[in-house]
Amino acid sequence: MSPINDSFDWYTKGLTLSNHGVGLTHTTVEFEDKASKCYYRAIKCCDEAIQINPKDFTAWNNKGASLNMLGKYDEAIKCYDEAIRINPRHANAWYFKGKILDNLKKYDEAIKCCDEAIRFNPRHANAWYFKGTILDNLKKHDEACKCWAESNCIDPNAVALISAAVRTTKSAKEMTSLARKLVTASAVVVGIIALIFVAYLFLPDSGTHIRNLSSQDWVVRRDAASALGGNSDPRAVEALAAALQNDEDSGVRWRAAGALGETGGDRAVELLTTALKDVDSEVRYRAANGLISIGNESSETVLISTLEKFADEKIGNLLLNCGNTKLEDAATNWAKRNNIPIVSTSRRTGASWGQNQTKGN
Repeated sequence: MSPINDSFDWYTKGLTLSNHGVGLTHTTVEFEDKASKCYYRAIKCCDEAIQINPKDFTAWNNKGASLNMLGKYDEAIKCYDEAIRINPRHANAWYFKGKILDNLKKYDEAIKCCDEAIRFNPRHANAWYFKGTILDNLKKHDEACKCWAESNCIDPNAVALISAAVRTTKSAKEMTSLARKLVTASAVVVGIIALIFVAYLFLPDSGTHIRNLSSQDWVVRRDAASALGGNSDPRAVEALAAALQNDEDSGVRWRAAGALGETGGDRAVELLTTALKDVDSEVRYRAANGLISIGNESSETVLISTLEKFADEKIGNLLLNCGNTKLEDAATNWAKRNNIPIVSTSRRTGASWGQNQTKGN
């Protein structure tokens, strides 16, 4: 077999490995490990391509994508910045940089990146769609609906659009309101489908969602876990407990942790405290966020010890901006000792201490 000596060939090999990694991600722990290996190999291929041609912006972009999947967000942003420096009109680099900034809760910067992607490619359906998602998370529902409508006009995919939109709604009333806004935003078909989703998603009782937590389909289990948030029915709480403790899919587990945080109560505190030991960092983060939202004084010590044990910068930022003086001081001292650049901000990066304190009691 002849050696690879062309930048494009290295880039193509890297892209193939990266795509293979995406296919393995979010399954079992074993496949997650295989996915990580694919991403690291993809990065090496991109480095080879860049060494041959340092101005290969597609290789920089793909390297950023692989680093992003590995959770190396700062390094990924540097790669996207380099791709943009070489080719400022590279819409995908702007778009993917925006997705990372959203993960880091830098929402204003993420929106600006989406705007740049749209400026250079007005028909970038994903950029329109993702901008809408950010705006909706910021409670700017009218602006979000306009972006989703624009995305749907470019790439009609109503089911995917509404599937994402309903994740931000909590009741049939809110879903109906969203449907009406989509109709007025010239997305009539999407609005009609949204109304159908009202019946499909919100009319089922707790029993339906509890049964769905046993589905073989991880997408169904994830949606069921999210739907049970804030439900103080003991059956729902125990179903979420089983999902949090036993489900092999980390996406189901962290959604169960988030749902228990919304529910509150002593049982939720017990379960979320145990979840702080989960092997998955996102599950630990959501458990910490849930404990903060419940605001039980007994959680303070375990939250601090979790930060010390796992040295998780996301949890550090969470504690630093939660509104609890003891936790904020602990996070500040931890960051100074370890030279970690976490920042105190007036805008919450997660839950506020005790925001769900009255629930579940």
